[in-house]
Amino acid sequence: MRAACLILILAIFPTSVIGEGRFPIIDVHLHVYPDDQLPMPPHPTYAERIGSVKSQGELIEQTMAQMNDHNIVLGLLHDTPANIEHLRERAPNRFLAFPRIGGRFFGGTLDDEPSPQDFERQIRNGNWSGIGEIATGYNGLDPLDASLPNAAVSSTF
Repeated sequence: MRAACLILILAIFPTSVIGEGRFPIIDVHLHVYPDDQLPMPPHPTYAERIGSVKSQGELIEQTMAQMNDHNIVLGLLHDTPANIEHLRERAPNRFLAFPRIGGRFFGGTLDDEPSPQDFERQIRNGNWSGIGEIATGYNGLDPLDASLPNAAVSSTF
């Protein structure tokens, strides 16, 4: 896996960019929020400088623009499978998928959680690269709780 990532990184770094002193950047933690979570609340420190987009489409367009402006050649996406695919549809070769597990906990169930079978299949077929986050702690859940749907997945991958 490491060798494949290194080959991918070297393949997407144009030598002309490195020669100009603009070194490529890999953003290791990106999220793509759905429309029902936008706009985001104001930034606690920079509310006057950092606004929020109003839709996922706008977020995707601004993310792509920022990646292009700052020479971000690869992004590692940490989110639900559906949100990840929305951004990867826009630029499939610029993102690696690292879906989160143990995310949104509503009414005693985890929302938008990939099944253990889906997770394993997507990892094995190369569509997903690993686990992006184990977010159970945000919900007051123990990440090692064997009763959670993806407990076996998190210990395997």
